[in-house]
Order: sequence, then C-alpha cells, then structure tokens
Amino acid sequence: QTLTQTDQERREICLKHFETSSKRLNMMYTTSVLVLLVACTVVAPDPLNPPKCCAKELFQADIQLTQGVMIDGQGMAHFLDGRWSFDPRNKTNAFVGKMTMYGQEKQVKFIQTAAKKQYNILDGACQVIPKLYPTVGDGCIPDNAIFKGQEILGRDFVVWTAHLLGDRYNLVFEVTVTPDCVPVTMTITGEINNPVLGKMGLATTMRFSSFQEGVEDLSVFDIPDFCPKEL
Repeated sequence: QTLTQTDQERREICLKHFETSSKRLNMMYTTSVLVLLVACTVVAPDPLNPPKCCAKELFQADIQLTQGVMIDGQGMAHFLDGRWSFDPRNKTNAFVGKMTMYGQEKQVKFIQTAAKKQYNILDGACQVIPKLYPTVGDGCIPDNAIFKGQEILGRDFVVWTAHLLGDRYNLVFEVTVTPDCVPVTMTITGEINNPVLGKMGLATTMRFSSFQEGVEDLSVFDIPDFCPKEL
C-alpha cells in the first residue's frame, strides 16, 4: 500500500520515537494489560463480593502484550514479550525483554518505582519520566473495582473491573487474578494524555504465564547509576 506524504511523515516520526526510546517506550509500558479470553471457561457470579486483594509476596511472570493506539486518526500496533518482576510491598516493578514496532525489535528494560517514576533503559541510555497512571505493579485491586465473578479454569480465578480516572487518563480495566492476587490476564481500554504525543486512544491486552514466587535477582529493581535522578 502506498503511503501518502502525511502517512510517511507520521511513520518516520513514530520510528524516531522508537529509536530514541523514551516517548514510545513510555506509551508502550504504561498502557499495558490483556484481553480476557472466555472460551472454555465458566464464570460463576458470586453475590458475596469478596474483599479486594493486595499481592503480598515478590513474584515474577512472563508476559505477552499486544497494544493498539490511535493518534490523530492513525492506528499503530506494538508488542512486548519478556519477564516482569514485581515487588508489591515496595510498589516497584521491572520489565526486561523485547519490544517490536513496525517490524523492528529492540531489547528494553523498564523500572517503575513507588516515587511514581519510570526509567526506560535502551542501548546503554536511560531516561526518567513520570508514571502516567497506576499499574498492576502497585499490587492492589483499586478501591472502586466491581466484582464480576469467579472463573473456573483448572483452578479458581477472581475477575474485577474498574474505572481509572485521573488528570492524564480515563480508562476501564478488567483483571483476572488468583486468590492470592497474582495477575493472570488484563485488558485496558480508554484514553490517555501523553505529555509528548498528546491524547491517544488505546486498547491493550496482556497475558501472564510461568508464575514464580520470589524474584531470582533483586538487582533487577536497581536504578542504574547513569540514569537521571530527577524528572
């Protein structure tokens, strides 16, 4: 398909963001979460509305993420595949893996901290940016979440949905967790106001697998010395 000049310019701008890391990585990472597959599952609504949970232990999981975004009427797709480590007690999480956009693949690392900062590390460079909205790494089901039911798929899973509204985001998310609050699947849809790229619509799906209690190497949460200290 032949690109118009405007389309070509937009594509080049997006690739430039990808190559320089921070802006595209920010959009990719801070909007991650998965479409809940319902095939071969049974959803049993529970009128008791169980208490909202918080993860209490360190854990790791593989993640596969697919995200679509819409900016000024133009759609784009992005993919993440890697290992996500969580420390809910300290409200910290880190991702190490690959990101793919427009057929180009990059090895990346992201770290989010309790200070609401996100560190994007790529090709030996690091940039710190504000975390745009709460992520699964914060460890708790939001207070305004609504209980959707209980899934039975080999074991019990609990499904929650919530509306996240803030200065820079207006999102609806649905999450499936184990009884001890480990995420299994998530989906997020809505709109965020990226400080660099402006308003964008998004639909993100994420699947967690290969759960492991504890974190093999706690240094995954360490901020490299070459990273900026301030936003």
